[in-house]
Amino acid sequence: MKKLGTWMGRRYTNLLVILAIILIGKQLNKNVSLLNYISTIRTQSYSSTSTTTIDGCGRVNNRNSSTWRNLQQYEIANSTQVQTCLKRIGRSNFATPVSKIGLNCSTPINFESIRSTLSRYDMVWLHGDSIMEQTFYTLACLMNSSISTLPTEAALGGPGKMRWTPNLAEKGRLIEKFTFIHARGKTEFRYSRFGIQWGLQDNLYKYDFPFAVRSLTSNDIVLTTGASSHYTPSKASQYEKALDFIASQSKLSNSSVYLFEPTPEEWSTTNGLFTPSCMWRCGCETLSEERMAGHAKFITKDKAKDEQYRLKDGKPEAEFFQKLYPKMNMTELVHESCIPNCLPNSWRTDILRKWEDNNSSGMVHIVPIYWQLASIPNGNTGRGQGDCTHRNLYGTELMISQWIRTLDS
Repeated sequence: MKKLGTWMGRRYTNLLVILAIILIGKQLNKNVSLLNYISTIRTQSYSSTSTTTIDGCGRVNNRNSSTWRNLQQYEIANSTQVQTCLKRIGRSNFATPVSKIGLNCSTPINFESIRSTLSRYDMVWLHGDSIMEQTFYTLACLMNSSISTLPTEAALGGPGKMRWTPNLAEKGRLIEKFTFIHARGKTEFRYSRFGIQWGLQDNLYKYDFPFAVRSLTSNDIVLTTGASSHYTPSKASQYEKALDFIASQSKLSNSSVYLFEPTPEEWSTTNGLFTPSCMWRCGCETLSEERMAGHAKFITKDKAKDEQYRLKDGKPEAEFFQKLYPKMNMTELVHESCIPNCLPNSWRTDILRKWEDNNSSGMVHIVPIYWQLASIPNGNTGRGQGDCTHRNLYGTELMISQWIRTLDS
């Protein structure tokens, strides 16, 4: 009887092991199927006329297309100068450690080529949220590492034109500038800040951006983020409306308008996207395949707060995402195991790419950065502990280099 009991126990244990393997296999198949499905959508949807370079630095559809290399000593030294400059002008929060690896591109972009390219213009006007603010200050130190101050501009266009209003940093019209002197003359750089203030009375979409596109000439350029990071899944359709507005305004402009792709977020959540309990607490993680697909494991820091966010701002617009991912089961996007949701990490870029294919007028030039930033072989390009939405120093330099590469293409 003892032997029979032992045999039965072993048999029961083996059955449990087999059952566990089957369940794990089903989940793995589910994740792989989702990854394959999303990849198929991108392949089908992104077949536009935009240029895709074979070196992974153009309009690619996945992170496996890009490669990285060890930076040369002079490149590290240049970044160190920018880092020192950012600290000197009071922007230490952007002065993260200098990277020793960088994106490998057949068309090299260095600091001198950035200065040379942007010197062709009379004015370079940057519009966007805090990600663009980080880009502006990094660009200022990149153009001139000896710069000491960045004065705030008090007026635009003289009497009767739009005026700068103080204390409106979150509502637009926070204008800062610096001037770069070069052999051809000078180039003025401006920055106007805005966030997701789409429906408010005082908004950069309604003031600074329309003013810029109407007042600038063919010798000027505009660069914007579209405030993409501020659009939560519950407001995804508003992001598409913002893109339509940027395109409609750009048709009125004599200047060239460039739009950054959304940056990847690298929080330790289910899909790498922000959740309230992570603010200033979570570390930045590598974007694993599971996290890219929206099915990584996340131990929530504040269950009640995250649950509220998941069911409000984190809850995807089902009808909108059904059109974006027509074969995806929408009920799985708000599964309780997913914080903030089960959307893929790339959903904002997927929206932009589909919009670009349907609005191929060429009035807005898209700067590819998402898959390049997401392709880093180890680690991530997040700013650091507690902030995985903004980029570290090299991530910002990569974005600027991709912009220059797009300008010259």
